[in-house]
This record gives sequence, C-alpha cells and structure tokens, in this order.
Amino acid sequence: NDPSSGRHILVASDAIGMGLNLDIRRVVFRTLRKFDGESTRQLTAAEIRQIAGRAGRFGGRYGDRGLVTCLSHEDLEVVRKTLGFHNSAEASHDKLCAAVFPTAAQLESFSHALEADI
Repeated sequence: NDPSSGRHILVASDAIGMGLNLDIRRVVFRTLRKFDGESTRQLTAAEIRQIAGRAGRFGGRYGDRGLVTCLSHEDLEVVRKTLGFHNSAEASHDKLCAAVFPTAAQLESFSHALEADI
C-alpha cells in the first residue's frame, strides 16, 4: 500500500473485505462466487458491499469515490443492483470495463521460461 513501492495492482481474495484499511482506487471482481470451505456459493450482498467498499476510502489519495467493476457483465449487473445503481444514467456500460495486461518485460520473461521448459 506504499505509493513508492512501484506496485500498482493487488490481487486478493474476498478476505480484502475484512476491514483492511487500504488506499485503493479500483476494485475489479473476477467472480462473485467463492468456495466457503464446503461448497462454492454466490457472495452475499453484504460481502459485495464490504469488498467494493475498499475502493475510494475516505481520506485516501483517491478521494472518497472508488471505482468498482467486474470481468463479466452478468456479475456487473449484480454489483450495480447491490450498490444501488438501478439505471444506466447512474452507471454507464461504456465506462465500466477492466483489463490487466502484462508488461513487455513480463511477456519476455514468460517467453524465456517457456523456452527453458521445452
């Protein structure tokens, strides 16, 4: 969470919603399902709100508004309803998207690792 760390992405489980005080601008849900030790289930509305609430914490460097999205449109609709956005005027499809791409150095490193494995 140190701005000078050079790291810009945190990959986390749903445990991120357990009250961690992180200065995060954006939360991207890969899925709204989790394994709870016995079975895979849908996150509850309370869990979605708690995890989404990590984005844009009061007093953080990103202000008091965070960005929340999902990798699937189906999950995005669930998050919108859970967070109280019921119409497209409040949350535009055009502005909500997410992608994480590797850097050129990461691709090169991965390529060398694959070559060594052949």
